[in-house]
Amino acid sequence: LGNRCVKRGIDFAGANNKKIPKVPTMDGCMKYCNEEQRCKSVAHDVPIRTCWIKTGERGARVNIKAGVDSASKSCYQKKALPRARIYNNTITRILNIFKV
Repeated sequence: LGNRCVKRGIDFAGANNKKIPKVPTMDGCMKYCNEEQRCKSVAHDVPIRTCWIKTGERGARVNIKAGVDSASKSCYQKKALPRARIYNNTITRILNIFKV
């Protein structure tokens, strides 16, 4: 994902609310975050495919850590919404062309 909100090699450490194993992507991690009312950010440990749901916008502190990517929920959602709108508009146009 080319999302500028994802901080590669940065661990939003502390402020952990929940550990979720077997999450292969940041998109998957953010999906869990969206389901958690208290989630403000996530840290995704890529090598062990683990998502950490955070209650702070940037955890409790920021650490440099290889293999861990972090993102705040508010930034990630703002960047993802335009893509979804473009996709939905494209699908609508295609359906209109073929009168489906």
